[in-house]
Amino acid sequence: MSLDDGTDALAATVATLAAHAARAELDDVLGETCVVGVYARPLAFDSLSALRLPAITAYRLRDRDDSDRWERPRELTTMRLEYYAPLAPMDRLDTRWPLLRSVWRAVQPAIKRGMHPSYAPALGVAGDNAYKTVEVEGYVYPTASARYMHAKETGSTEGYAALIAEFDLRCATGLSGGVPVEDLEPFDHVLMQYQWHRDSGEVDNIDWAPPPPPAPSAPPSTP
Repeated sequence: MSLDDGTDALAATVATLAAHAARAELDDVLGETCVVGVYARPLAFDSLSALRLPAITAYRLRDRDDSDRWERPRELTTMRLEYYAPLAPMDRLDTRWPLLRSVWRAVQPAIKRGMHPSYAPALGVAGDNAYKTVEVEGYVYPTASARYMHAKETGSTEGYAALIAEFDLRCATGLSGGVPVEDLEPFDHVLMQYQWHRDSGEVDNIDWAPPPPPAPSAPPSTP
């Protein structure tokens, strides 16, 4: 393996899932495909003209240790998702704002849940959770933000309409890549538990459940 042979399975999973969700939700409406190129790395501006556009890419922006509250080592991973529409004259870029918004609305539910009803991850079937094989335990809610922007060279009369989004995923570390996390609860349950933890600060483990209410005390005895 050389310096340039590494891959990021998490980034590839997010990019592929997002691209599938965008196509499934928007291609019939638009009458053409909204995603052609799918990448899992940062894209330099001067490389866009050589890529297959429209394109979507996802990559890891930063990792933060989140082990102190958990039984196993964990990280909070901030992902960046970028979408670029094809090159267009500057006076047409504003007309692509609705496209950027539509793409974000299409992909956001998929990246939150780690699945799309028609997407089959590797070694799975349609509707399976794609995050289980890349050590993702859940989407950290609410963390997603999206910006809509122009990308162009100074003085150019053409540019790209671009969507730039960031969101956090909670990942288990120290697990073998590609091995499902067997002890995960259903994804919506994980989100609900984390939401409770975020608001109250009283949950120490993602598998935690509130204790049963105390048994009613016996009435005082009479002399």
